[in-house]
Amino acid sequence: MFVGNLALLVVIALVAVAVWRGVARRSVGAIGAAPEGSTLPSPPAAPGASPGAALDRLAAWEAAGLVSPGQAEAIRVHERSAPSPRLAPPSARRRRVPAVAEALGYIGGTLAAAGLVLLLARAWDDLGTAGRLGISGAGATALTLAGVLVRERDGDGSLVRLRGFLWLLASGAVGVFTGVLVVDAAAIEGDSAVLALTAGAIALHAGALWRGRAGAPAQQVTCLGAALVTVAGVAGESGRGDVIGLALLASAAAVVVAGLARRTVRPVLTTVVGGLGAVSAEMFLADEWGGTGFVTAVVVSVVLLAVAFARVDPSEGLLPAERYALGVVGLVSVPLSVPQAIVWYAREAGVATGLLVAVGGAALVWLAAGRHVRAEHVAEAAGGLLVVGGLAIVGVQSVGLATLVGLAAAVGLVAAGTLPERSVLSIVGALGLLVNVPWAIGWFFPGEGRMPALVMVTGALIVGVAVLLSHQSGRFRRELGGGHHHGAGTA
Repeated sequence: MFVGNLALLVVIALVAVAVWRGVARRSVGAIGAAPEGSTLPSPPAAPGASPGAALDRLAAWEAAGLVSPGQAEAIRVHERSAPSPRLAPPSARRRRVPAVAEALGYIGGTLAAAGLVLLLARAWDDLGTAGRLGISGAGATALTLAGVLVRERDGDGSLVRLRGFLWLLASGAVGVFTGVLVVDAAAIEGDSAVLALTAGAIALHAGALWRGRAGAPAQQVTCLGAALVTVAGVAGESGRGDVIGLALLASAAAVVVAGLARRTVRPVLTTVVGGLGAVSAEMFLADEWGGTGFVTAVVVSVVLLAVAFARVDPSEGLLPAERYALGVVGLVSVPLSVPQAIVWYAREAGVATGLLVAVGGAALVWLAAGRHVRAEHVAEAAGGLLVVGGLAIVGVQSVGLATLVGLAAAVGLVAAGTLPERSVLSIVGALGLLVNVPWAIGWFFPGEGRMPALVMVTGALIVGVAVLLSHQSGRFRRELGGGHHHGAGTA
């Protein structure tokens, strides 16, 4: 266990250093030509404006701190070397394939593939190894050639999408062919070995079709995802979940670093695939290590969300699309890791676990109030819910403490919601009252006679919440609708 934890910490440290150095290098150094799929901010040029005017505005941007000196220099180099943009003639920008034709291509391909699968399912046992190999191999070859025959034309993304769809089906057929070859022809046993060989064949096929082209996003995702599955399959030969998790985490981290360093086309896709691979690795580690694995998964989730939504370092230097990619991965990881970690530790440490969750929620509310995070209203709501939910978890060990502290926290949230631009907290506080007041009555006043009191108090609370919300409807529209008025009081 100690060796596994040490290895995990080493992997996380190496990834953190690599990401930090890549971000710092982009922030302070000159940025060269970025791969397709990444962008640098450029000063908008008015129609007919000279390049000199655009560079003058760039100098003003740099002086105002809107762009770093490294980014400004990279933009100047690009503007001096890039040819003047020319608009394509209307005929070149016109969609060459109607939407109906594109949709029919997808429907026809799906129906053909589904029909083939149904036909093979009925006759699969009677075909024999040679027949299965012949049909799956012919299908893979035909679909690959069909995609090759779909010629890409300028300004017509529908052909690119149709070709990617055909090649995606071809990769599936390659997987079937490889599975038959491995299981039936070679008689290889073991789920891990079969998975590794099949996924490896799919990765090679999709990678050969991708070859770093921006016009093959489906093949990029398929290649990278299948490569990660191959690593998991190879590691699975050890029979240990922690070995699978560590190997998958290391390879997924390498993919994330490649995406953030923009070493591939469409680097955001690379980052997302690597991030989802890391989430899968966390689940393997959690199953094998229990509490340690869950804590690791929660830490990784929090780090991803912090990098995605923080307004301060280490997120400086990331493009908005990269932030969104990390945020998506973090949001996927949270429901997979946080609830399981809470359940794991709440069994015998409900008070400590609940208080820890509540403190984390209060910290999130504080960060949102200080505008240290993006989407502060969402962060406020999430933090408030963590406070209410964390104190409810305390009830696993002490219902009395949970209800009393929960009531105090709910009242505090309602009071905080009366402050300017904090109206969302009043909603969360009202929810906390609706949960904790009936719970407290039921706990401190047991017996059949409590029912009338429960009904009466709950009804009164609902009316009070309705009155509160009606009096603050104007604030909700201003604050949640984007019309902030700093220093405004309650409506």
